[in-house]
Amino acid sequence: MSEKSPERLLTLILETVDLLLNCSAHKILKKENHILTTFPFLSKFNMIDYCSINRRLAVGTTKGQFALFDIRSLRCTLLHSFNGPITCLKFSVDGRQLVAYCYDEMKICIWNTHFSLFGLLSSTPKAGVCFHLKQQKKVNNNQINKIHLIWKNANSFKLVFDENYELSFTV
Repeated sequence: MSEKSPERLLTLILETVDLLLNCSAHKILKKENHILTTFPFLSKFNMIDYCSINRRLAVGTTKGQFALFDIRSLRCTLLHSFNGPITCLKFSVDGRQLVAYCYDEMKICIWNTHFSLFGLLSSTPKAGVCFHLKQQKKVNNNQINKIHLIWKNANSFKLVFDENYELSFTV
């Protein structure tokens, strides 16, 4: 289904990922360094990202929420950040931040995913800064799937619309 009609899977992406994680052998997931190699079709969606440093999988939904799955415990935290669908999201290089973008609202939100003193993950990510962008470029539905985020380093990232248009941000 992800090959032939991925847009049909978008409305159920959170449930699909939850089902995959809970039905898969927990021991395999614990040993796997990068979960997107276990389920390669998930990497086709820009609203899904995995951080191997803190072992969390982020999944954006069409309802403006995103879920953070802790792969160690399979615990899920659901966070609301937008009113429209999440277009793309990405963990920072060091895993301390997560950026989410909603094209419908032209809004970027940065979430802090802190580590505790002993390297354990904190219970809930904290909302950080939100940027409201001016309506700069009209994008049709086929091009929306190509919008993605790229972290340059631990403090700066860029929002890429296409090869000719991108916006850079510093945290």
